[in-house]
Amino acid sequence: MDKLRAFGSQLSAFWQNLTGAKRFALIAAVLTVLAGVLLVAGVGSKISYGYLYTDLNPDDAGSIIEKLKERKVPYEVTGGGSTIMVPQEQVHELRLNLASEGLPRGGGVGFEVFDKTDLGATEFEQQVKLRRALEGELARSISTLEGVKGARVHLVLPERKLFARKSEAASASVVIRLANGASFGKSEVAGIVHLVSAAVPGLTHDRISVVSTEGVTLHRPNSDGSGAGGLSESQGDRARELARSLESEVRTLLERVVGLGNADVMISVELDTSTSEHTEEHYEPTRTALRSEQESIEKTANGEAGVAGIPGARTALPDGEPAEEDPASVPGLVRRSHTKNWEVDRVTKKTLRPAGEIKRLTIGVLVNGKWEEKDGNGAYAERSKEELSALGAVVKQAVGFSEERGDGFHIESAAFARPDLEPPPVVVPPYMKYKLPITAGAAGLVGLTALVVAWRIRKARKLAKARAAADAKAKAELEAKAKAESEAREAEALAAAEELKQLTEGSGSEYGAVARAEALSIASQDPATAAVVLRRWLALQDAPDAMQNH
Repeated sequence: MDKLRAFGSQLSAFWQNLTGAKRFALIAAVLTVLAGVLLVAGVGSKISYGYLYTDLNPDDAGSIIEKLKERKVPYEVTGGGSTIMVPQEQVHELRLNLASEGLPRGGGVGFEVFDKTDLGATEFEQQVKLRRALEGELARSISTLEGVKGARVHLVLPERKLFARKSEAASASVVIRLANGASFGKSEVAGIVHLVSAAVPGLTHDRISVVSTEGVTLHRPNSDGSGAGGLSESQGDRARELARSLESEVRTLLERVVGLGNADVMISVELDTSTSEHTEEHYEPTRTALRSEQESIEKTANGEAGVAGIPGARTALPDGEPAEEDPASVPGLVRRSHTKNWEVDRVTKKTLRPAGEIKRLTIGVLVNGKWEEKDGNGAYAERSKEELSALGAVVKQAVGFSEERGDGFHIESAAFARPDLEPPPVVVPPYMKYKLPITAGAAGLVGLTALVVAWRIRKARKLAKARAAADAKAKAELEAKAKAESEAREAEALAAAEELKQLTEGSGSEYGAVARAEALSIASQDPATAAVVLRRWLALQDAPDAMQNH
């Protein structure tokens, strides 16, 4: 205990002897050392975690966590339960071990549902298990595609019936969760449709529906099997592709005249989505052809003579002349008929116009003006109307402009922005997004530390000045006290010397012995005063005049 007390008193004395600046520096050094020790201890003892699996569904996440608990492996769950992290050095080993146990399954139930034999299962239960297994396996296969984060498949498998006419076709609905919808196009959707149709017996492309989790229909069932999107979507895509193609061709054509980057074109294409059928029949009366000819002769023998000739108005008239007799008509009756059928030329034209023809074009053309050097500076000048008209005529011919169709066209000259006259944009590197806040924080910390140090130094200087003033005052007081004491001693010495002189000037040897004894007693009691008296005597002996004056 005595040693501890002595050590504590030494520390207290050491602390009291330090100035304010030294105390602050000592505290800062101790705190820095403690923080470094704690940081090293924390980093050394902290486990470095790595990603075991990400984007897990709740079923797989629960199964994996149970396996990790059985193996007593530390883990962390993040991402709302979809991400599992384990120690970095065990990531690969755990993945292999879990894969050997069939984890993760990818959601749903696959053909592992048949691993356990259920002897009491009915045929209906077996059919339900088969459908669930097909749905689960298809969902897992679709989830492995690039850009797909998850999938669910619903199958409708009708029962087989005895009569084929009464059987119904299978159908399927697929819901997919996309990582990036912009990179998932028609070809990827067609791949999913083909995968599902090939895996299910009796399922065709036109009986499959594909929908994203955002509610966008990627493939719509169609009775004619026309494919993804239906007629309207395919026509919209065709209109956009046709517009982009026309824009590229017209822009290339204009840039050959006005220069690269000095023309811009926007074209809107409206397609006719309706189908029409047109039938025409044309008759040409001047162009005839003998279709058929028929001749018949009828003769009656031993007939009576009768009226000969062709009956008609001429023979019925009173003054009419009889018709000339046909020699063949006498003495018997002979009848002859000759029939010719002529066919008039006829042309039948049937025109079937499918959907997708151009209904209307709207074209907008923007041409940069001319920049000319004038007095050392760039001067802008608009293009003339004649030049714009000539360029517009070329564009109309290139795109197939038609006024009867109601197409719209407009061309304009404008001043394009000149990048060479504008200051280049300041590009901030990606790492500066994190460097700037860190630098600002460090600068703020350094500034705060500098302010604290300056305040401590100023305070220490004030304390030092106050201490120096107090020391000077105490020194002056001590000097004044010492001077006063010295003067008092000199006065006492003078008084003693005067008394001693009076004693020495007295008569008789006895009196001198008494004075000597008293002087020795005073000198033993106050050696300092005796020394002053002796110095005073010596000075008086050296100066007789001064002695006489005293």
